[in-house]
Amino acid sequence: MDNSIAVSSWTLHREVTARGLAAVLQDIPATGLERVEICHFHLEEGFQMPSDLHLQSLLIDDGDLTNPTDSARWMAWILEQVQVAANLGAEHARVIAGKTVGPGSVSLAAERVLEVAAVAKRIGVRVSVENWFDVLGTPEAMNEFLDLCGDEVAFNVDLGNWPSPQKYEWLPQVFGRASLCHAKCEFLPDGAVDLVDYHRCLGFAKASGYQGPLTIVNGGSGNEWDALRKTVAAIQAA
Repeated sequence: MDNSIAVSSWTLHREVTARGLAAVLQDIPATGLERVEICHFHLEEGFQMPSDLHLQSLLIDDGDLTNPTDSARWMAWILEQVQVAANLGAEHARVIAGKTVGPGSVSLAAERVLEVAAVAKRIGVRVSVENWFDVLGTPEAMNEFLDLCGDEVAFNVDLGNWPSPQKYEWLPQVFGRASLCHAKCEFLPDGAVDLVDYHRCLGFAKASGYQGPLTIVNGGSGNEWDALRKTVAAIQAA
């Protein structure tokens, strides 16, 4: 099994929608992978993690901790999801730091994510965030946030969340602080991986000394299993 590459359930979203998460996960070991990330909305009632897979992260894909009116409601909901992550044996719970931008929004996001992280730590889960949504929408904001959180919050850098061409300038400014990576690739019209873009982005990981796993997070518009295999090959060729 390859512990350097993980796969998100979002990579196989259409498969999961058609067949269910448990059925799809049964087919993951045949790909040579054993580390997975699961989007919270893919979970099924009564779901149990297969014993031959390692749950790297539960991806909590909703919530706005910087919302001026609904932050308390979102905090309660996110903490419920963190408990789900713990129950499933997840290593990490990835949360959204905040969506609503305003005065002091980065420091507010850090304060509230640290609250989540403190609860998560007590139940054996490490909280992570990524460069996603407007509050952490620039490398300056991302670095400010990480400075405020210190070692209590992990950083999951996503190769595709910042637009081109800015990402080529911005990713190197934050990559060195990452312990996880959503290694999102772009697909060309013929279904092939855009190797020029992908290998350039993966080069930032190598240059930064990044040692963590690379998580495949998107499956393209064709057959999702084929897209997964193509992305694995692209990573191995980088």
